[in-house]
Amino acid sequence: MQDFSFSFPICKIDRARREIRGVGTSEILDQQGEVLSYDGSKAAFAEWADGVPLREMHQPVAAGRAIQFDFDDPHRQVWVTAFVSKGSQDVWEKVLDGTLRMLSVGGKRIVSTMKRAADLPRRVFALAKNIPDQVRWTERWQLQEISLVDSGANPACAFEVVKSAGGVEFRKRAAQDSPTVLAQVTAAAVRVFAPLQAQFADLRRAAEEMQDRAEDIELQFSDLGDLGDRLTHLEGQVPKPSPAKVATPIMTKAEIRAALRNLPPGDPRRETLEIELFKQ
Repeated sequence: MQDFSFSFPICKIDRARREIRGVGTSEILDQQGEVLSYDGSKAAFAEWADGVPLREMHQPVAAGRAIQFDFDDPHRQVWVTAFVSKGSQDVWEKVLDGTLRMLSVGGKRIVSTMKRAADLPRRVFALAKNIPDQVRWTERWQLQEISLVDSGANPACAFEVVKSAGGVEFRKRAAQDSPTVLAQVTAAAVRVFAPLQAQFADLRRAAEEMQDRAEDIELQFSDLGDLGDRLTHLEGQVPKPSPAKVATPIMTKAEIRAALRNLPPGDPRRETLEIELFKQ
């Protein structure tokens, strides 16, 4: 019995090969408040080496087969390529005209627990309009089928460029008929870049503060330079002691004689030095 289904928009159509391509599972929150673990999804798809049955609207009617799975580790999602059988022409026509526009995986939970949203990575809520307090985290599950459906709960899809005219025409109709998906992707981009803008603003403010501090330090060095100039000027104004004042009992006779030689005859300071020399 099927426990759940997760749906994603069809991203690419190849008319000639009757193939469709889109995201099978992505580790993001769906509108029912559940997340399929990417590791659990890889294990679930790996069990179907020969392909997964393709249904219409999860009804027990064979419509084709999912034949290729690509594991997108950087974005933590699984891409699915499926073909629609020639015996299901009505299903194929519904795909081409946009009636069936989503891939929906159906499966059974094996290990599933409720977790606090605050404990989960932020990428899980990339396309969420509202973040609940509790999220069902399905760690292991069993893949039972993939269906083509007309609507679904999970908005994740990265549109690819398709060279075939049919693919381009379909993608244009899908974009016009599904403005909510585009709005959600735009909102998600805003949510992703808003923190980066805040970080750049913080870095800009920090740079401005560092610039202000550098200017303050430059002013302080300028003040120190002015102070040095003033000290040099004051030093020049301090009178130098005369040899007479320097002459003390500590001076040796040689020092006194040297001081006398530097004084011209008749200098009144010579008398003090000569007296000191006579004392010694």
